[in-house]
Amino acid sequence: MKFCSALIPLKKNCIFLMFWTFFFNYH
Repeated sequence: MKFCSALIPLKKNCIFLMFWTFFFNYH
């Protein structure tokens, strides 16, 4: 979530980053 806080003006990037985190966790 720290990354999200740094990307508040880029909410889309935050969701994208969270998606990749989820993806990598399952690979």
